[in-house]
Amino acid sequence: MTTAAPDGPWWPVVEALQQSEKASVLRIGPDAPETALPVLRKLQPRYAVLVLPPHDLDVNLAWRWLATASQVDEDPFVDLWYGVITGATPEDALAFWQRTQAAARDPSVIAPRLLDSLGPNQLDNDRVLVHPQLFWAGWLRGKIEARGMNNGLRGFDDGALDRLSGYGILHFGGHGYPDRIDQGLTAGQLARARLSPSIVFSGACSTGVTHRAFEMVGGQWTQRVYPPDESFCLTMLRQPVVAYLAATHPDHGVPVYQEMEYWLTTGCPLGEAMKHTYDGVVLANGGRALDFPAL
Repeated sequence: MTTAAPDGPWWPVVEALQQSEKASVLRIGPDAPETALPVLRKLQPRYAVLVLPPHDLDVNLAWRWLATASQVDEDPFVDLWYGVITGATPEDALAFWQRTQAAARDPSVIAPRLLDSLGPNQLDNDRVLVHPQLFWAGWLRGKIEARGMNNGLRGFDDGALDRLSGYGILHFGGHGYPDRIDQGLTAGQLARARLSPSIVFSGACSTGVTHRAFEMVGGQWTQRVYPPDESFCLTMLRQPVVAYLAATHPDHGVPVYQEMEYWLTTGCPLGEAMKHTYDGVVLANGGRALDFPAL
């Protein structure tokens, strides 16, 4: 599915995915992904890929698509696995897709090493600390190498950027904004880092924003647009990552750990890990679908 126009610069990305997967192509409006429901109910697909220019992806589309993906059949649970292919440019998006396909063909490109970067500690410096233990992942000991990382309150030292290399699984935590982790890694620094082929999770708020962010100011939601070179997400997608799970809104800290743990313990597809999180929310809501507001 895509919001791209057939005569626009993003259509070659759509065609590349369609040819690779022998898939049906549905065009949707960024404000109305539910228009795809009649075809989805007919096809009953196992998974879907959304090819989206960065200016079309925001929390409103993400929420409306989540609601759509839960209405393919009669129960309130998510009915298919899905993900988004995007990038600062169509070329970036296509390169991202090609990396995911290469990793699917040869998973050994993902090193069995995990780094959990928790953001700032309480030290008044910019020193980056790496330690050989994780408070949440003792059960991983002996299975994969897992390390923790944090930095002082003055930010992430540029001289430590190379310490992000060599890991196949990364998690970034802390408070976040579309352009940075608060008192931590910024989009500008990330552009200078050299990550390894990896699956990246971010629990920091809004680090999945590609263009339009909604921020609470004085009790009111306000919009702010971030250019591509200030987007933490789009900068991440220029790294050799094969998947990136992050939020287009100001909350992901707890769900990201649920997704990581479920994925690591079951070996399920990433789409199933995301589905599992929302299905749990539906159960906690008494088996009722959620009503997502428009910001």
